[in-house]
Amino acid sequence: MPATLDPTAVLTVAEAAESRRSIRRYEPEPIPREDLEEILRLTGLAPSAFNAQPWRWIVVETPELKARLQDAANGQAQVGNAPASCRPCRRPCRAPRARPTGRDPHPPRRRATRW
Repeated sequence: MPATLDPTAVLTVAEAAESRRSIRRYEPEPIPREDLEEILRLTGLAPSAFNAQPWRWIVVETPELKARLQDAANGQAQVGNAPASCRPCRRPCRAPRARPTGRDPHPPRRRATRW
């Protein structure tokens, strides 16, 4: 595996997995809204069950809310230091064509699951 990758190269799954990195330090400049919107638009292209694509995101940019998220994330500094933190909603919204069933699509677990 070369030290630097050609950004136009097509990677195998193994090459992509072996060359991945975790970024934990960020530039302090805010991310332009157009860039955030495009990133989130692209996430909506991912496949989903029945092509419902129930993606809903919360973008946190204010220092106060990022500090609260950092506390909730066991104090991980990168959560508070990033210019924006994108979080998926816990419960996806219904697809526009879906008919309400009158029951919670995500009921609480009734028993512990062994893995």
